[in-house]
Amino acid sequence: MRKYVVFTVVVIGLIMLLIYLYKPKTIDKSIYVITERHVILYEPNQSFGIKYFSETKDILTMDDIEGGFIYNRDASIKFIAEITQIKKIHNERYLDKLHYGYELLLKLPDITDSYTMENLFLNLILKENSFELFAGSLTVEYPEANDNYIDWYGLEGIKSNGPTLSQIIVDLKHEVPIMNVWIGTTEVESFYGLNSLIINVDDSNYVFMTTFVKILTENGVTYLPNFTYFINYELMDSGLHQHYIIL
Repeated sequence: MRKYVVFTVVVIGLIMLLIYLYKPKTIDKSIYVITERHVILYEPNQSFGIKYFSETKDILTMDDIEGGFIYNRDASIKFIAEITQIKKIHNERYLDKLHYGYELLLKLPDITDSYTMENLFLNLILKENSFELFAGSLTVEYPEANDNYIDWYGLEGIKSNGPTLSQIIVDLKHEVPIMNVWIGTTEVESFYGLNSLIINVDDSNYVFMTTFVKILTENGVTYLPNFTYFINYELMDSGLHQHYIIL
């Protein structure tokens, strides 16, 4: 009798093991959207990217996406989201798991006016569902007539403790009187160092690595172009992201 009991237990154990081994693994369908401060000097065919990470490789493809919209909190500014590409970026480890990194590239609308979305939302329309994703902020400046009134030849960014700029250093051949400096719509402080103009960047609640700078002198406006001042490979550890379940 005991042999039959042992045999039965062994058989049941083997069956349970086989069920566990061949049970379809559940796929994690969540993404982490990086909240980023986008400050962009408009150029024709200008694009910007919304970065996201997922435990699942290729969780979204261009075939999954049917369209979308970008807008601010009250939808007083709203544009069709022309998504042109899903670009592979670096991977990161977060909560002891590997997360694959991607960037949705969106073409900015071709308009001749400046605008700011203090709260940037993307309504992403997929074949089965649509999702509202919070992605940070967006400022786009349509440049006014300008020239290079500042004889600069180099740019450098000083990073804060997190993935945000704290200062911009502009290498100069000679000093000129400066009236105002703006990053996006915010006027910021600046002062001259040794052969350089040092710009204090206003605080950001979001990832902030790329920007243009607008400088007013008595001769007119000079734009320092869109420039990525540093690249951060540990974006998720900063906590500057939103978590979503993509069903």
